[in-house]
Amino acid sequence: MKLLIHDDIGPSLDACFDDARLAGSTLQQIESVRRQLDAETTATLGGILVKNASVRFCLATEAAIIARMEFVSRQSVALIKNEMAQPFAEAEEIAADDMDSMTYQALIRLQAAITNHLVETARPLPRMLRYQFAAVLPSLMLSYRLYDDASRADEVRQENKIVHPAFCPTEGLALSQ
Repeated sequence: MKLLIHDDIGPSLDACFDDARLAGSTLQQIESVRRQLDAETTATLGGILVKNASVRFCLATEAAIIARMEFVSRQSVALIKNEMAQPFAEAEEIAADDMDSMTYQALIRLQAAITNHLVETARPLPRMLRYQFAAVLPSLMLSYRLYDDASRADEVRQENKIVHPAFCPTEGLALSQ
């Protein structure tokens, strides 16, 4: 309350999110914090301001985490790009409703920067293609049939989230390269 009264809560709140990111928080963890914040009902002006600021700090922290992520397929990049659209739309709508044009523009620029980063990151990555075999195969054989290289079995297993490498599903995704 003291920080709110003296208008000093912003830097402290920003430091909390920076510390969480530096401590190794994942994108999913920060997203769960954002979802919990969205679910909170606020009654006072101070509560509304802290909630909105916290949601915006979550989005900025998620952007910083995304900037340092390494991707192996276009599918994972597209998934994150799609997941980020709704939270930004909600935050932008709140900023527009509050007639806070500076925050609205900052959110638009941040979303554009994330989208541009993800598009540029996805461009050199291999495309994903669907495969289908008649029988259940081990990942080594599947890798050899797909790539002519059994050493890529771990790639196939990770991309398709295969539980046991001896029993791969008959359908899945493979990298085009």
